[in-house]
Amino acid sequence: MARIIGSFFPTLTLAALDGLAQYYETTESQLQSVKQKERHQIINETKNWGLPPEDEWIEWDLAMQEHVAKHDILFVNFLRYSYVVLLFLILESQLLPAKAGSLGGD
Repeated sequence: MARIIGSFFPTLTLAALDGLAQYYETTESQLQSVKQKERHQIINETKNWGLPPEDEWIEWDLAMQEHVAKHDILFVNFLRYSYVVLLFLILESQLLPAKAGSLGGD
């Protein structure tokens, strides 16, 4: 019985890692999509304010600085940190049972 269960660990680990890779790719692409959508929204909003061109540029620049900080620093760090934590959890949950099974003496 232990040999059958033990043979599933590599398969389960690879499946979990594949799922994690898909999670990472999906969230990265969604992050880029949201970033572009918000960028266009900032451009449209600043044009609709009816400010003089110089003031419009200043407001646009401030909004874009906030936008870049949010999307290129905060969101990316949060996303990648969560990815690292999930990777650790998968490896821990898959490797510790495998190690415990090999220590059992079967």
